[in-house]
Amino acid sequence: MENPKLKIYHGSLDKPWPLVWFLLANYPAKKTHYGRFGEAVQDYFSEALVEVVSDPALADYLLLPYLYNQAKKDPVYLVEFEALAKQHHKSIIVVYPGDSSEAVTLKHAIVFRNSQYQSQLRPNEIIMPALADDLGLNQTLAPRQKGGRPVIGFCGWADFRNLNERLRYYLKLIFQCGPARQGLWWRRKALNLLRQSKLVVTNFLIRHSYSGNEKTISLDQATARREYIDNILGSDLTLCVKGDGNFSVRFFEVLSLGRLPLFLDTDCPLPLADQINYDDFIVRLDWTKADQVASLVAETYQGWSAEEFARRQNLARATFVEYLRLDSFFARTLTRDFLQKYEPQD
Repeated sequence: MENPKLKIYHGSLDKPWPLVWFLLANYPAKKTHYGRFGEAVQDYFSEALVEVVSDPALADYLLLPYLYNQAKKDPVYLVEFEALAKQHHKSIIVVYPGDSSEAVTLKHAIVFRNSQYQSQLRPNEIIMPALADDLGLNQTLAPRQKGGRPVIGFCGWADFRNLNERLRYYLKLIFQCGPARQGLWWRRKALNLLRQSKLVVTNFLIRHSYSGNEKTISLDQATARREYIDNILGSDLTLCVKGDGNFSVRFFEVLSLGRLPLFLDTDCPLPLADQINYDDFIVRLDWTKADQVASLVAETYQGWSAEEFARRQNLARATFVEYLRLDSFFARTLTRDFLQKYEPQD
């Protein structure tokens, strides 16, 4: 017998903000333009994962129906939600995507978020996958054949358009240290170390601006996307490093294509880490050992047989589809058994 759907109450839907993605299966007419991240994700939710009830007393949880990024700008709205949760002794499910690691101030909240540091993860926070497109959805994917030296790929922003950008970058570094340094710094460090090594083959396509944003992309979007996908498919491993937030969208897109991330771990919690053995299909490099990136990759790669290399690629794709695509992730986590572990204690 299947477990019953989670019963949620969300109140009125009269705000102009985007709904959380999994609620769109209940309200398909409310799909909207999300921009670069989240647009395709809307269509992954073809079946309702929750049952909407009209009486909060009958709900398992209250749900903030809008992304917290917008809802936090309306304190009155949040206060009303808090009061309702207190009145009915319910916790509130909150979805907070993006780069921020700040605490959600809404009381009684269980928070799904992208960005956080493992050492700072709060008891009520659940790390969710990035808003990553399933790039392998309509493709025939085949594992790469193992070669002599590992081919390390990267296509993306790692340089500057002008002197002012470079100066702003170095000024920011004065106030940052350790894993909190901006992702661009870690990215450039790893790329330079890999370039200098004869243990690996590099397949780098360096951009001077961020191609993931419609405002900063410097070439045709379709061309940029095609080059990005081809770079991942044409590499044995792809360098994946945090961005402004402490997570990597690229990490999940690489998995979606059945390829292996070379993951620079800046104290990054990963989704469903108690259910997924990530080290079976990623190469993980702790930030404290970043200088060893080339030797670690080469040693790991040489230790795999051709069959093992293919198995890991197939497992990467399967894990993304079954656990880390957002519809699969929320199907696993929007249950009473899962959520009760994160309920705030008054």
